[in-house]
Amino acid sequence: MENKKLSNVDLESTDYDPAQVGNLDRRLEVGKKDAVFFHVLGVVATVIATIWMYAFGTGDPAEMRYFLGMPMWVSGAIVIYLAMFVVGMIWLVKWEEFPLTARFKKDSMNKKEGGEQA
Repeated sequence: MENKKLSNVDLESTDYDPAQVGNLDRRLEVGKKDAVFFHVLGVVATVIATIWMYAFGTGDPAEMRYFLGMPMWVSGAIVIYLAMFVVGMIWLVKWEEFPLTARFKKDSMNKKEGGEQA
């Protein structure tokens, strides 16, 4: 019955119901994977930076250590967010691009250039 439903769906088009197609469209699979990765990356960066700020930001301000001219808790959090930003940029560089138009057909021989237009 699943094949009967999908027999009239053109996966090269963008004019179909994503719930009906499920995991058959590669664009939806990759989009979901990327969304999960970046959300997890953001949550991890926030948790680590919050722990860092709490660990180095509590106590007597007169005894606070400094790094790059700022209190350790501020500069450490900035470095943590910059590191997570670099991780995200590395992920984007390795990203597989998919066109969102219906006029595009994927060609396995021409994967680096993205395929041929129909």
